[in-house]
Amino acid sequence: MKKHLYVNIIALVALTLLAPAVYAQETGTAAATNVEVTASTETSEGGAMRKPLVRPLKPELRTTMQEVNKEIRGDRKDMQKGISEDRKAMYEGIKEDRKMMASSTASTTPAMRKEFREGAREDRKEFREETKEKREDFRDEAKEKRGNARIETMVKIVVTRLNATITRLEKIVAKLDSRITKIQEKGGDVTVAVAASAEAKTFLASAKVKVDALVVPTDSTISSSTAATLKTQAKAVEEDIKGAHKAIEKALKSFKGMNVQATTTTITN
Repeated sequence: MKKHLYVNIIALVALTLLAPAVYAQETGTAAATNVEVTASTETSEGGAMRKPLVRPLKPELRTTMQEVNKEIRGDRKDMQKGISEDRKAMYEGIKEDRKMMASSTASTTPAMRKEFREGAREDRKEFREETKEKREDFRDEAKEKRGNARIETMVKIVVTRLNATITRLEKIVAKLDSRITKIQEKGGDVTVAVAASAEAKTFLASAKVKVDALVVPTDSTISSSTAATLKTQAKAVEEDIKGAHKAIEKALKSFKGMNVQATTTTITN
């Protein structure tokens, strides 16, 4: 069950990372208005993407997972040491009991010796079962720890990149406002652009609030409700970013045909 949950959350995070792909739709508008907004990607002459919008997660996860695995190896070593000490204590106890029985052979009966052997056998069996259970619990905890660390790290990466995307869009809006002011000074009609700029700012402000809420609880488990919450939050941020982009695109389209000097705005990683 947990395995499938981890897979679903990781798939969600990957989907969220690809959310900025909506920016690739702006090629036609950029050509019409002489404004280019590339947003972390490169395009061919025909407008098709030549490289992914995001870098692979593996290099960014490597350090975290190495630290987690190092911690798990240390915990395994401690567990094995505890098992060895418990085994030694058990056999020493059996040995002492055997010595005591051997020193008082005259007062012991075959039934007592049989009971001792059965008791020792039962102690060894119980120890093996407890040891097996400890190792199974350790494996489950280690798997959960790796899964949680991976998910938490991926969400942090997503948050960092979404914040970077929002910041880049805010810079575009700032340049857009500057262009609006210049056009307005020359007597141009900027009614549509002003409204679109305000709309983009509203979407970006909303996205920032929602990104701040996109976190994994710091408890020991990742529940299905947590996965659902992350999915909902990620989709909400994606919609706000799409809305901001459309508003910027609307403002740029409103400049089409105006006799003003166009500018080029490029966002790169």
